[in-house]
Amino acid sequence: MLIDVHAHLDNELFSKNINELIEECKKNNVKEIINNGLNLESNKNTLELSKNFDLIKASFGLYPLEAEKINSSNFNKLKSHIIENSENIIAIGEIGLDGKYSKDLKLQEKYFTELLKLAKEINKPIIVHSRQAELKVLELLKINKMEKVVMHSFTGNKKIAKEIINNNWFFSIPPCIINSKHFQFLVEITPIENLLTETDSPYQYTNHEPNKPFFVKYSIEMISKIKNSNEKNISQKVFDNYKNVFIN
Repeated sequence: MLIDVHAHLDNELFSKNINELIEECKKNNVKEIINNGLNLESNKNTLELSKNFDLIKASFGLYPLEAEKINSSNFNKLKSHIIENSENIIAIGEIGLDGKYSKDLKLQEKYFTELLKLAKEINKPIIVHSRQAELKVLELLKINKMEKVVMHSFTGNKKIAKEIINNNWFFSIPPCIINSKHFQFLVEITPIENLLTETDSPYQYTNHEPNKPFFVKYSIEMISKIKNSNEKNISQKVFDNYKNVFIN
């Protein structure tokens, strides 16, 4: 059984063949896909996907660079939409900070903090983007005393990774671990109890093609090698971790 905790199946690359993609996922033993919204429109599309396909679970978010494009009025509409549909979503994400392409990190921080507080209010786990802003993200997560946290495609250093592990938060590992020394090392230092799998479909391309949710099988393969365990055991443990974060 395979789990993808971070995908963007509302992306236009999938619009014409979403039915075929979902069938392909089922054939490859994918059990759950969490579609992560990026803005209000994306959240609405994510909700629609979750209603049309049992395999897809909805997570509403505000991508850091999207946060720089909106004003307080727009943000309040997004926040209201999350609250109104809280029973239909499994998490809040993706949310966070992006220091690589940021033009207004303070504005990102403002909206990120408000969404952290909202996640606590409606009792939802969060899926976090932290590219080149890992230290500030960690600081805000600790200040707000967040509990169920999934670090999406984490690229920070060992010291920050250790703090994340000590807080009993989670890393979701993408298929590019096959060629990434960073993700291989991250899996080495992280207990299996703190690992999940993701694709970021259609992003983080694999072999020059769009990522697809069932490509998490490559994440499982590499995690199994690193942890010296068989793929069945690792996929079961990742599934158990998924249930502990998002279901229980």
